[in-house]
Amino acid sequence: MTVVINKERPRQFQLFQQGIHPGVGSIMAELFLKPEFQRLSRLVEKNPYHDSENVLEHVQSVFANCQELLSFDFVKSPELRKRYEERLSKKIDVKGTYTRKDLLVITSGLHDIGKGIEKEPGVTILEVVDQEGNTKAAGHEHAGSSIIPGLLSGFDLTSSEIATVQSLVDWHDTYSETWCKANLTQEIESDIQKIRNRQPLFYPELLLHILADNWGAEIYKPWSEYFLNQVFQRESFLPGELRDF
Repeated sequence: MTVVINKERPRQFQLFQQGIHPGVGSIMAELFLKPEFQRLSRLVEKNPYHDSENVLEHVQSVFANCQELLSFDFVKSPELRKRYEERLSKKIDVKGTYTRKDLLVITSGLHDIGKGIEKEPGVTILEVVDQEGNTKAAGHEHAGSSIIPGLLSGFDLTSSEIATVQSLVDWHDTYSETWCKANLTQEIESDIQKIRNRQPLFYPELLLHILADNWGAEIYKPWSEYFLNQVFQRESFLPGELRDF
């Protein structure tokens, strides 16, 4: 079950984090009314990450958690915190409106949109796989990313901004528990290099997102603690030359 980091925060796709463009809230309010979103309200997941959890409620929790983490209050060094903030405050497209931070928040609201897509009439990608009611949603990342251009084409995003959200949705499980177990050894500098090499363009965003996505899931808790308390605390995770990248 997804836990909201700060239970006092609103969860209905409302903005509360300082520095996020208000247009993000307008985009999410309009998307919420679309059938692709409303379909999620009828889906329930049961697996090690979701204990009979409504998919739409989960997405709303992740949207809130993502904003909470973007404060970077968990980073102990003021200088390093400033570097993260500078990185996420950069625009992907100089002609565009939205920053990396804005696009990550939009992604958090769209990341599981693929679970409601029908792979055949009446059968969604999220499906029950056994008699206990356990569910899987194999391929929901890529399926969701495929409909992002259509969902976002009517808003004030440039093609580069839309492509960024599309990529982040496609890659939002990049640092999954399976990948972490297979590749990370908790030798901190070696792990940092592996994380950076895995997705050089967006590794800070993707790591923040999976923390927001899996907050409260016991299966991911050791990795959440490792990333928050060690990886994000190292200056080598975000070298100075990457602030403008």
